[in-house]
Amino acid sequence: MRHIIFLMIVAVLIASCSDPRTPTQSVLFVRVTTPTPTQTKSTVTPTLAQSPTTLPKATLPETQIKTFTSPDGLWVAESHHQMTDTDQDDQVRLVVRKTDKSVEWVALDRKEPKGLGQEIPTVHKWSNTMQYLYFGNAATPDGCALFDYTPDLYRLDLRDGTVIEILSPIAINLSLSPDEKLLAYFNRNGNLVLRDLFTRFESHVNLPFENLLAWDILWSPNNKELTFRQALNAKSLCAPESVSRFKVDVATLQLVTIQN
Repeated sequence: MRHIIFLMIVAVLIASCSDPRTPTQSVLFVRVTTPTPTQTKSTVTPTLAQSPTTLPKATLPETQIKTFTSPDGLWVAESHHQMTDTDQDDQVRLVVRKTDKSVEWVALDRKEPKGLGQEIPTVHKWSNTMQYLYFGNAATPDGCALFDYTPDLYRLDLRDGTVIEILSPIAINLSLSPDEKLLAYFNRNGNLVLRDLFTRFESHVNLPFENLLAWDILWSPNNKELTFRQALNAKSLCAPESVSRFKVDVATLQLVTIQN
């Protein structure tokens, strides 16, 4: 109604400007602009204008999605973290699909309790043959933690969707070798562990410092060496006294300091 009245008023004003001598213009103007009070109020509904704010945003689930695309661009993995109401667990999922949406696998789908140390699905590596996806969980760091806590490792077969466990949740931080034959991880006993994924044989190297603040495992391209960092005498995860980098020879397990 308001829109029609407005157009009629504009038409009258234009006509009055073109021919001010026409006495009927003012009469028409008066007739249009004298609606009853009830008609004016009926065109505005306060409750409708406020309706978008009647549902608190806090009650709506928020989903954070992190995307990992395969090197060949044919696959994409999405880590979903759906945050629910404060009295409910969150929902986490890892969905892997072809970019043309012809194939989709749900590699992980579970409830995750709220609080510090929430574990969210993450991707470690797409296999060199593009037949597998290596993934696991990463704990949400608290504040200024030095590194993400990555306790486990799984492998998804992209051909049929099957998932196998490679390492149960016993690690602090881990890294897969470029040729996907060896897994390096820090256990909770203060050791760097090298596991052969075919024989399951493990070699242990004592960490230089007696703490578990070790992370950032980097493999050499030829799989023969790796480096890592470890903090010394850290009062907290935010303020280590110093950080050193070490190198390990995979064949001899010899450990040397390369940076202080």
